[in-house]
Amino acid sequence: MVANRQFTKSARFSKQLQLVSRATGSSGNGGDSSEAFPAAMTLADAYQILGLKESATYDSVVEAKNRLLGKFEGQMEKKEEIETAYDLIFSQQLKARLSGNLPVSNRVRFADVSAPKRKPLGKKGPLELPGGAAITVRQMSSDSAVSTAAVFGGLAAWTLAQGLFFEPTPMGSDVPGLQLALGTAAAVYLLRENKRVGLGKAGALAIAGLIAGSLLGSGIESWLRVDIVPLGSLSSPGIVVGEFALAGLWAVTFFLA
Repeated sequence: MVANRQFTKSARFSKQLQLVSRATGSSGNGGDSSEAFPAAMTLADAYQILGLKESATYDSVVEAKNRLLGKFEGQMEKKEEIETAYDLIFSQQLKARLSGNLPVSNRVRFADVSAPKRKPLGKKGPLELPGGAAITVRQMSSDSAVSTAAVFGGLAAWTLAQGLFFEPTPMGSDVPGLQLALGTAAAVYLLRENKRVGLGKAGALAIAGLIAGSLLGSGIESWLRVDIVPLGSLSSPGIVVGEFALAGLWAVTFFLA
């Protein structure tokens, strides 16, 4: 029985090789595969035997064939009819595929192209600094976040107090230079300590946060004009810009790495 099964498999493999050869036109007869099947069986008959419509996909054809072979186990004549119907549909779909008239699933064994690899939508790689270091979004742990907020909150309060209790000067000496310098140094230290960022990358992130915050603060100050219309006791443009610069330093320290 084992030898009989091996012979059957070998015969079917040889038959499918013949079908592929005929479908591709390599046998010299113009690619006509109908000669491999009984004259009485048409393509419509083949689909009817498998219980399928002519628009059925290859996967549906294979599924129907396997189901019917299991149903008629032991009935050699019926099984041969099912196999012949499958081979006829196989040949027809292969010819349509080779001529470009049939979209075939990438699971089909005779497909001659692999499925294209698509990049996931909405996913982008990390930003990179000029030196090649990647910038990622990574928040701090809760303990580190509290200490970071305390540091920059203290610097912001100190800056605000300077703006409230000291009169601005025309030369711009009210700019909180010391607080900004301390904030920049604190940002570098906290990035290295809490997120294990290299010194160069930490410095670049801190400078970027300082510049971004200053630009935002300058834009808001040009709209508020606290030197003309003070916010309570606050009439220093430099203090307003300084507060936003400190906020930029805090944001970089808290969110980026």
